[in-house]
Amino acid sequence: MSKKRPASTQQYSNKRARRDSLPLNHAAQPLRVGHIVTVLVHGSPDFGQLGLGMDIIDEVTRPRLHKKIQELQERGQLGKHGVEQIVAGGMHSLLVDSEGKELLRVWSWGVNDSMALGRPTQGVEGVDSEELESSPAVISSLHGFRAVRVAACDSYSMALDETGTIRAWGTFKLPDGQCTFDGTEDLPKIVLEPTSLPTLANVEICQLACGENHVLALTRTGFVYTWGDGTCHQLGRKVTDHPWEVAMKPERLELRNIVTLGAGYRHSFAVDNTGTVYGWGLNKSCQLGLGSQAGMDYVLYPTPIPALDPAKHNGNKVVAIAAGEFHSLFLFNNGEVWSCGQSDQFAVGLAHDRPEYLAAKHAAESSAGGQDVQIDICIPEPVRVAFPPPPTEEDPTPTLPPADTPFSSTRISHISADARYSFACSDQGVLYSWGAGESAQLGLGGPSSAETPTRVQSKYFRMNYRPIGMSCGGQVVLVIAAIPA
Repeated sequence: MSKKRPASTQQYSNKRARRDSLPLNHAAQPLRVGHIVTVLVHGSPDFGQLGLGMDIIDEVTRPRLHKKIQELQERGQLGKHGVEQIVAGGMHSLLVDSEGKELLRVWSWGVNDSMALGRPTQGVEGVDSEELESSPAVISSLHGFRAVRVAACDSYSMALDETGTIRAWGTFKLPDGQCTFDGTEDLPKIVLEPTSLPTLANVEICQLACGENHVLALTRTGFVYTWGDGTCHQLGRKVTDHPWEVAMKPERLELRNIVTLGAGYRHSFAVDNTGTVYGWGLNKSCQLGLGSQAGMDYVLYPTPIPALDPAKHNGNKVVAIAAGEFHSLFLFNNGEVWSCGQSDQFAVGLAHDRPEYLAAKHAAESSAGGQDVQIDICIPEPVRVAFPPPPTEEDPTPTLPPADTPFSSTRISHISADARYSFACSDQGVLYSWGAGESAQLGLGGPSSAETPTRVQSKYFRMNYRPIGMSCGGQVVLVIAAIPA
């Protein structure tokens, strides 16, 4: 049975967006001295996405220790330090274990309709296919491939080894409903086993970023390659949709000296060594942060974002980017988070008494000319997100100060986002979420929405499990947590 992604309600290119997930790869690479790193999970149990087996039928509404990963850890199957890296895709997840007696291995679970798991789950004698999908298992065809990073689009997955070599599997799903792996007839449209990419055979990759159906890859020399669906110009280069071969072939952009990448559903970012942030792709909701003067639904090529210039931030630079379908987050090296894009469902995290929100609302209402129509309130360029003060024993859940008071001292160390919700982790290990969480993605105790960053609580956080990062998927959030060894 084919598993269907929830549909978005916003139009783009006269076609309806087709899913409610963004496999952004802001996976934690934690310091692990004296600690074991494990995984907590919350969200929807549909189709085994949680990786907890088929017995879980109710939503997990707060971060819960991932018992199957914990069991693997206790048996020594994840190496000395536990989890090395993890990422949530559209409806599947990937995990890299730590180095032990085995090489760094990749585990997968979730929906496998399009072979995103990199291993067979249908027709395996003596084992139910749903059980194989809903439980973590090693991708055996990567044996001998020393993976250090993984990345995931909607149904396309990748592993990166320590030499900078990529293996990919699954498929890209195109706007016309077709599937393709490389746009040619040389390979099947859907690829089960991890496969090398000939175009990148002599290129050393150090970082990957994934949108819904497109990929950005950063080389160790600071260049950027892109491939996948380019119909919203998210590849940053000229492509045609017929044939798809041009778009599916990794090709280098003109950018140089790039140090960080980011990707939203259909938009992309790169940051160079001077701190200049470039954006391109879909911009109908101002998700590129180019300001209302840009006036472009699509940005064809990498374009500097003036509002993120280090000169406007006391010399501080963007060090990480997370993005959803119509919003984007930018983390600066001083721990500040800035956001832009569509704010109707709270994904940007701005309180409705903030001057920036009120100005955007007034602009949208003026544009409607008094007509009784639905308006989209979009924040045209990045503004700072306010967080509650750090919790104390006297006040474990401090509230967000009013808009006319100074920002709190909370410093953020990690961000992640999906379609219409966002997460942040502070340098003190406090987890915050905001946006729309119809499937309990916010981890706030049930399906809910949160206008501004709200502390996520769990009994495991009170048991010495310290959050150090997270990865947001379509209906599931994976929390990376460290516990003293």
